[in-house]
Amino acid sequence: MLYGVSPMYAAMLVDQAVHLVEVLPRTLAALAAGGLDLTRVRILADATMGDDWTNKAVRAVEDAALAGAGAGPWDGPTLQTFKARVRRVVKRVRKVTAAVEAASVAKLTGIRVDLEPDQPGAATLSVCGPTQDILWLSQTLYDLADRRPGTDPRGERVSTGRRQVAALFDLVERAVNGDNAGEGADAGAAGDAAVSGPATARRPVPGRSRELGLVLHADTFFGQGPAADDPGEVRGFGVPIPIGADTARAGAIRAVKAGTSTCVLLAGADGRLQRLVRVGAAPDIGWTPSTLNEAVRQALAKAAAKGGAPLATDGYTPTTAIADRVRASHPTCTSPTCNRSSRSCDLDHDEPWPRGPTATTNLNPKSRRCHRWKTLGLWRSRMHPDGSITWTTLTTTVTVRPEPLPGYGHDEGYFVTRRGRGELRTPAL
Repeated sequence: MLYGVSPMYAAMLVDQAVHLVEVLPRTLAALAAGGLDLTRVRILADATMGDDWTNKAVRAVEDAALAGAGAGPWDGPTLQTFKARVRRVVKRVRKVTAAVEAASVAKLTGIRVDLEPDQPGAATLSVCGPTQDILWLSQTLYDLADRRPGTDPRGERVSTGRRQVAALFDLVERAVNGDNAGEGADAGAAGDAAVSGPATARRPVPGRSRELGLVLHADTFFGQGPAADDPGEVRGFGVPIPIGADTARAGAIRAVKAGTSTCVLLAGADGRLQRLVRVGAAPDIGWTPSTLNEAVRQALAKAAAKGGAPLATDGYTPTTAIADRVRASHPTCTSPTCNRSSRSCDLDHDEPWPRGPTATTNLNPKSRRCHRWKTLGLWRSRMHPDGSITWTTLTTTVTVRPEPLPGYGHDEGYFVTRRGRGELRTPAL
């Protein structure tokens, strides 16, 4: 080892360098020009390395990654959003079937225990399994932890992580003792729009009933149309996690059959959310293009008859309709350095109330930490009509732009139809 670089790590750096020069020259040029930083370049290189990649597939991934990168790391998607964007296009380009993906995941599924050599008395339990199953387990433990006391008998704060571990041990102990752990009313309510795991009568979906979980284009759900092969995404666990079209379709179908309520997101031509329509559970025959369209029309007519759901209010606290719309438009904290899910964020008035209105045009989710930093004047944010938000810190200015809904990303089914078209579409369930 020379200068702290092992032979294995040095070989990896050489492979990345060769890959950039021979396969990703535009990415290398963007790095040299300052349009991408080294971390983002490595994300893109790692995602496209391998003998089974064709030049056409690599170019498609590179095109999508560079298309919305902005003028530099300060002007475009956050690091985690950039990584999710690369995964999203990889899912679309590789077109891995649900069966192949399940077989690959099955090889990795298991539990591992690691002792912490630097921290005697501590150990780590790692669980690897299907994404939606692990996310369901994580959300369940989070909800169970939320019900436990936040302080111990001495009045000291108990972190969420400690409460989650205590909830896990409690569930296992109850199962060993023969208790019916997890059954009954405390198991949680099914989430709207989708699920965070296979929804069955024995596996209720945890969380708040108005949260979005699995989001996919209607074409993907029905398996027909320009966006039929475009990936979906799982929300509620930080930056939305892209999942392949087959996996998203299978998960959505299971959720619909289990009676999960459906939410339809209507998008403009640019792929940004325009309306959020809750249509409830599917009819007995399930959702078809005609039954879903009719359900949306009836919901819109019913809302219009009641005067619509105003997206502004005179008070400080946003209405349910406003909160739903804001969280659906911004799935995570809008800070460039925070990935907390919007479901656990404050809805912050960008222009302080009452000077600024309580409206979708002046509200965006911020984690409690980021909200506090803004309140203290350490950071400033400014919302723009296109949905982007410019953050000014003590040292720099960063503009964060929202990602388009499934089906509207770069080179996805409806990407080419964006410009010059302003009608509402039915992009996502």
